[in-house]
Amino acid sequence: MMDENAVPNSTDASEYANRLNIFPIALFCLWLGSTVLFWLQAFGPLRSFDRVSPNSAPFWWLVGSLLVGYAIRFLPPSWYRMRSFEANGRIYERLGVKAMRAVVSNGDLVNRIVRRRFPGYRVYAFADRIEKVSDDGRTNERSHLKSFAGGMIVALYALRIDWVDWAAWLAFTNLAANLYPTLVQRYTRARLQPIALRRRKAENQRS
Repeated sequence: MMDENAVPNSTDASEYANRLNIFPIALFCLWLGSTVLFWLQAFGPLRSFDRVSPNSAPFWWLVGSLLVGYAIRFLPPSWYRMRSFEANGRIYERLGVKAMRAVVSNGDLVNRIVRRRFPGYRVYAFADRIEKVSDDGRTNERSHLKSFAGGMIVALYALRIDWVDWAAWLAFTNLAANLYPTLVQRYTRARLQPIALRRRKAENQRS
């Protein structure tokens, strides 16, 4: 008899999950595409005739957004550690992060749909789950932080030149595509941290 937790065709399950992940990835592409279109309008090639020309040159703002995003890579490792106020995850739940976790890549919704076709499907094997989720979470958090920080400079520039509609749109899509996925990563690690501590304690008692 097949183990109920086994995935009969893990390759097919992973490919199915990857296809479903196109939808949350599209949210990030919506922000990224909007940012590219904004710069094309700010620099002139795609600016409509009824759009007022920027009263501040866009070049240095573009450079600034790239530099701010790049600077995130130099955040110390301590930045990614869980703080005491994050431990129970309630602050993130109040911010709606639990709902957002359902629609991110490999989130609750994708996993639920995949498990209907492939019962027992897991993104990570249980034995490696805590360590792998934590490592991938820090990497994903860093990537989204880079995009968020650089993206906010773009939104500020749009506000600076009085393109208020662009400023609002860029800020909103940046929050949805980058800030909330960052909070999802921290929320997930906060929930896994007590399990990891109990596991290490048990291993130390056995040794």
